[in-house]
Amino acid sequence: MQFGFTNSHPDFTKGGDFMWSTSVSQADEQPLLASYAVKRLGLKKLAVLHLNTDWGRTSRDYFVNAAKEYGAEIAVTEGYIAEERDFRSTLVRVRDANPDGLILISYYSDGALIARQARQVGLKQVICAASSVYSPKFLELGGEAVEEVHVGTRYFPEDPRPEVQKFIAGFKKKYNGLEPDAFNAYAYDAMNMAAAVVKIGGTDRKAVRDAFTKVKDVPSVIFGAATFDVATRRVKGAMNAELVVRKGQFALWDGKPT
Repeated sequence: MQFGFTNSHPDFTKGGDFMWSTSVSQADEQPLLASYAVKRLGLKKLAVLHLNTDWGRTSRDYFVNAAKEYGAEIAVTEGYIAEERDFRSTLVRVRDANPDGLILISYYSDGALIARQARQVGLKQVICAASSVYSPKFLELGGEAVEEVHVGTRYFPEDPRPEVQKFIAGFKKKYNGLEPDAFNAYAYDAMNMAAAVVKIGGTDRKAVRDAFTKVKDVPSVIFGAATFDVATRRVKGAMNAELVVRKGQFALWDGKPT
């Protein structure tokens, strides 16, 4: 039996019916990002910059398909290697495609660098980034260039949802005021789900597998009431905290245009 909680590649649970995960896969996350960019921010012509890795290409494909379904045009997609540091030629091609939004499927270090260089070559379009940039380092490395960058993420400590605030209060009480991060939230949800599964199935391997199909509405931080999709062996209905960088900090987007 294998149970994961940070396995975002959609293929993780395809290894068999003994593999389950509470992690949000890219098949779920990227459509949430596309919805934020297209439906909420109103972007219609997009340039997608992505890490040219298995994770990056998979994420790009899910994002592009969802964005098209929501009515957006993909003006250009550009992949880059993790070690790349000069994005200016890529960004000139992006500029020539004349999009109204830039989508970054990046990590915080390359995402911050792309944002800096985008502004340097005169790209003033709205930037919307995957949750993989959600880190204080993105703010530190990007500086003024990441102001007004929009980010979708699964966990945000200022999210007013009761599940989030109850988790944070309990964590701080137990760990002497320490602020929990996203991985703490993922681990907390995974342990609560594991406890619910074992309560039904005991410790027998097959009974545990079957119990994953029976648990329903387990309280969680990332999903609210968590229930597995038996076909994908992942939890249905991930929440999306829609953030924007303002005054050097991540904040819940207030719906106002940049």
